[in-house]
Amino acid sequence: MLCFWVRGDFWSATVIAFAVFGIGAAYGHIRDIRLSHNYAPGNAGPILYISDILLPLQLIVLLVAYRV
Repeated sequence: MLCFWVRGDFWSATVIAFAVFGIGAAYGHIRDIRLSHNYAPGNAGPILYISDILLPLQLIVLLVAYRV
């Protein structure tokens, strides 16, 4: 859907969508850890830090570097 609003800029639409999903998933995981004390391997640890927080931030940095 973002490609309709961000015409001709596929990378920005892709990074925005991935970052919103990743940061939202990180929020859900952290909330679940705090409220339910759920430290399951699929909820905490590398899945949280690497794929939910680090990867979206890395993609944003790469997109900004690509633009400059």
